[in-house]
Amino acid sequence: MAVNNKVVENIFINDLLEIFSANKLGVKIHKNQIILSIILFFLSIFLYLFFHGTENLIIIDTVNKIFPLIPVVPGIKITTSIINGYLVDILWFTSLISLSSLFLPFSRLINSIVAFVFGSTLEILQLLFSVLGTFDYYDILCYFGIFILYNLFVFIRKKRRNN
Repeated sequence: MAVNNKVVENIFINDLLEIFSANKLGVKIHKNQIILSIILFFLSIFLYLFFHGTENLIIIDTVNKIFPLIPVVPGIKITTSIINGYLVDILWFTSLISLSSLFLPFSRLINSIVAFVFGSTLEILQLLFSVLGTFDYYDILCYFGIFILYNLFVFIRKKRRNN
């Protein structure tokens, strides 16, 4: 018996929407935005592991002490810090701001502010606790740039709809 992949995909997405149940809060949910956000998030994880490897990640060490499941591999060291350092931050924060606009019950502006504060807090925690990562002011500037671009996009889109 053949399974129709489109039907399975739609069932999965509908289940995902019910799990988050943001529709009950009056938030309009867009399947494509969810899918794109998830793809961006996993792409950022893949690129991080590709460039940095798993050898210096505390979470990998902790998991491997309990269950040695994850291989410890070095990353590919490249000298271009824009790709190595900021592309991953841009991808994950874009995913975060997009998902927050879908699942938090506030206006898109408030949701994007919450995402910006969350991302900045994670970065500041790296300054306080070096085991969490390397603090970088430019990461916060990247988050702020995405915050501005996102809200500009929302503003322009809203203006076009009203005209």
